[in-house]
Amino acid sequence: MPEIKVAIVVFYDKEGNVFVQERGKDVSKTGEKYGFWGGRIEKRETPKQALKRELKEELEFVPKKLDFFGIFSYKLIPLKRKTVCSLGQKAKCWIFLSPVNRDLSKVKIKEGKGMLKMKIDKVIKGKGFPIGSVEFVKKVKKQLYGKD
Repeated sequence: MPEIKVAIVVFYDKEGNVFVQERGKDVSKTGEKYGFWGGRIEKRETPKQALKRELKEELEFVPKKLDFFGIFSYKLIPLKRKTVCSLGQKAKCWIFLSPVNRDLSKVKIKEGKGMLKMKIDKVIKGKGFPIGSVEFVKKVKKQLYGKD
């Protein structure tokens, strides 16, 4: 079973919020309700190139600042029976961070139901998020806000 390679961005503000995609039925690949913006890395793409392509497709927006945070691997656990991933399939995820600025208000949501501002602690609780997100978001919180 091949490993899925993806690149995502965590948009954040100074108040401890992140901006996530509300999936909706049309894009819920593993059955989750929320996720981060980005997607699969295609052949001959760097993770940053893939992320920029995905952001153009999903938001018609690419932020000026995309800071590489790290690479995290985890097993996918489908939350619904009919999904595009298999139980135990691995994901390798390149994480980028981008501070929110006025430009984010200009996005045009092209995929999913919408964009939500959410406290980072709510993401860490994991309800509605892919299981792998919780672990890297804890580390993101520590780096951005200096807290566990």
